[in-house]
Amino acid sequence: MNLATGQKSPICLEEGFNPVADSYINFQSINSYCLEEVTKMPAKGCKLSDEAKAKISKANKGFRHSEEAKLKMSNTRRNRLATGEITLWCKGTKGVIIPWNKGKHGIYSDEYKAKLSKSHKGRTHSEETLKRMSEASKGRRLSEETKRKISNSHMGIRPNEETRRKRRLNCGPRNPLWKGGNKVSKPRSNAKRKRNLGFTVLNDCDNLDWVGHHLDVEYVLYIPKAIHRSIWHIQSRSKTMDKINCAALDWYINYLWAEIEQEKREDINYVQTQS
Repeated sequence: MNLATGQKSPICLEEGFNPVADSYINFQSINSYCLEEVTKMPAKGCKLSDEAKAKISKANKGFRHSEEAKLKMSNTRRNRLATGEITLWCKGTKGVIIPWNKGKHGIYSDEYKAKLSKSHKGRTHSEETLKRMSEASKGRRLSEETKRKISNSHMGIRPNEETRRKRRLNCGPRNPLWKGGNKVSKPRSNAKRKRNLGFTVLNDCDNLDWVGHHLDVEYVLYIPKAIHRSIWHIQSRSKTMDKINCAALDWYINYLWAEIEQEKREDINYVQTQS
């Protein structure tokens, strides 16, 4: 029977055909019928329509393999592995495994990449998975060769203005890792300068050309980079700190007065436009 049309096979319509008596079968009719059926089948690589895909998806929804079927599939795979018919991709390998698509470009279409991006958006790891990842990374040390490669890959790379602006605006209390003004320890700075400075911010960093200046070991005031570099200073020398602090506070007071005057002018302009 033709499964596509529901019609009977031409073999069954032949006069005198007996399905039991195999010797009377017309093999010429069988060959011609099989060839006809094969030509009706879709060619290899033929893409299914959206309607066909929807029907297949609807038919397979809720389908579950039985325990017996799962056991049969497991035993079949084990036997194929034991006989060497199939092998595990990474079995017996050591070190870094080079993926098949490394260095290849243009193998994925833009539509496929958009689907991948959409499927991974909003995906988060469970607490158990995060804990396992944390435990697996504890005690891990990079080799000297790996450190050298990482260092060479970052040489000569300077962040653009947009990246620098985002970093400055994400510092202090605006950073999600902020711990309420606890002292920040820099091992390299401590080894060279023997200092351990806090980071309690007194004003907002509203400009890309501003840098954080420590008025003392705890409080930080954002001032223009030109003012910060105009006076050499170090925390261990009070005279140099007094000079830079006077310059920083003098600039900050003038900056606040300028903001107040600007707000007054805006208020006056608003009142005049309303009247």
